Amino acid sequence: FLSQFIEGNSTLTSLSLRKNEINCDVDTAKRLAAAMQNHAALGTVDISDCSLGSADIGVFSVIIDGIKHIDNVTLSSNGIGLHGSDRTNIIASVLATNPDIKKLKLNKNSLGDRDLILLARALGTNDNLAFLDVFQNKLNKIGVEALDNAICDSTSLNAVVNCNHTCDVRNKHSRLRRQYNKPFHFPCNKEEATRKRIHRKVLDVLGANKDAGMSTPINMQHLSDLPLEFIPNVLAMIQGERNLTKEGKLTKRELLVALNNILEVMRKWHFPTLYQFGSKPEGHNKRKRA
Repeated sequence: FLSQFIEGNSTLTSLSLRKNEINCDVDTAKRLAAAMQNHAALGTVDISDCSLGSADIGVFSVIIDGIKHIDNVTLSSNGIGLHGSDRTNIIASVLATNPDIKKLKLNKNSLGDRDLILLARALGTNDNLAFLDVFQNKLNKIGVEALDNAICDSTSLNAVVNCNHTCDVRNKHSRLRRQYNKPFHFPCNKEEATRKRIHRKVLDVLGANKDAGMSTPINMQHLSDLPLEFIPNVLAMIQGERNLTKEGKLTKRELLVALNNILEVMRKWHFPTLYQFGSKPEGHNKRKRA
């Protein structure tokens, strides 16, 4: 009956099954999934508190496959993590294919570390999901760190760039409260938002955000792995981010730190390599005669 109702209402934009236990066979689930998949106007589906976590694994898989084209999906309070991580793995596998889902709520599902690790891996290949709610789950350090690193992996600048820059994760017990991927309060397309978020994450990892001030040395560890030709751009970005004095000039302390930063970077490479990016000093190849 439900699948017929969906198919017969072409203008239906929102569907709520909240507090209706899903206890059906696979064939019935397939008809429901097909009805949701083929409905062009359906943009919001609420399947919260439906005991979906206790449903047959085949039924669960079919239902999740049926909502991958829906923009806003709520799966809260379904006990998804009560019976191991198989059901979370199904959700993560769908998310990893970068489906149309923009907003996914998985709060109050007894998810644990293994579940969060699976979701974190899925974010690595997903740039459509804009909001993931994992609040009020059984979150411990390992799972929280996995989600943290999916959003901002500080092990290297390359790792930062390869992170997820689109998904705003709601999780109270995490440094994600910095909200790196929080939506902007001004018009911003996807490409521009990604660029701005990478910029912010790189500066934070270098310890070079505007709150640090010019007198704070930057984290040189991550710069040592960069190709030399990128260093001037990174240093210019840092210089542009940090605050200058009121007169618009650097103090002696700030100038000293800035010069030390440059010298620390330059001594990481063999000096002859530097000549690839600038003219050689006059007389460099000439020997002095006695």
